[in-house]
Amino acid sequence: MADTTKERGFTSGLAIGAAVAGVGAVATGAYFTFRSAAAAAVEDPPPTELEKLAEEAREELRHAPDPAALTRRAYIDLLKTSHDRDTAAKLLGLTTEALEERLERGEIYGVKGRDGWLIPGFQFAAGKRLVPNLMRVLPRMRRDLHPLEVQHWLTTASSDFTIDGRKVSPLDWLIAGRDPELVERLASALGSWR
Repeated sequence: MADTTKERGFTSGLAIGAAVAGVGAVATGAYFTFRSAAAAAVEDPPPTELEKLAEEAREELRHAPDPAALTRRAYIDLLKTSHDRDTAAKLLGLTTEALEERLERGEIYGVKGRDGWLIPGFQFAAGKRLVPNLMRVLPRMRRDLHPLEVQHWLTTASSDFTIDGRKVSPLDWLIAGRDPELVERLASALGSWR
């Protein structure tokens, strides 16, 4: 008889535990069912304009080219459109020694590499002569500017330079024969944010 009581106690203990667990499961299920129904009843608010713009920007970034690769490509293009020392000297009607002196003084912009100087083509008007008054502007620029910074500033239209209501680049301003002092002054300030 003692064995039966033990079995009953054990069995009723299991039954009570199962009943409590079942109530908990039912209560938990009811809570989640209620929560899901409540969430479905309340619609998500429409995205704000800022959220839309942020999502568009994220989407553009997913498909955007690698900035480092773009920079490398632009630098390679700059070097490809550059003249070697001998060619540049011939175009400018200078000896190679005179050209190197002007490069050292910063009157002509050059990139010094393993194989010597490369003179970027952007500073030649019509590909054959130096842009007028550029030799006054270049020495004003900081020497530690990256070649792409120099090219970008000199060749990009800016509201600082307008001709007949149209924005032009510093180089176009000089080619048009405009006063070089404005270009000199702004070139002196270029890179001063560093």
